[in-house]
Amino acid sequence: MNRDTVTLGTFKEKAQEHLRIVQALAEQDLDKTLGEFDNHMKAYIQAVKEGSLA
Repeated sequence: MNRDTVTLGTFKEKAQEHLRIVQALAEQDLDKTLGEFDNHMKAYIQAVKEGSLA
């Protein structure tokens, strides 16, 4: 899969998103976890819609 790093964000940004998801899981807060996961996936979903990811 080709990745458009401008569309998806930097490695550091993605790592921070992953950390927020893990922290929400550790807090056992489902709503927060789902919100963080949704925010994380938005860039990927948009890239797929635009054809940026193949």
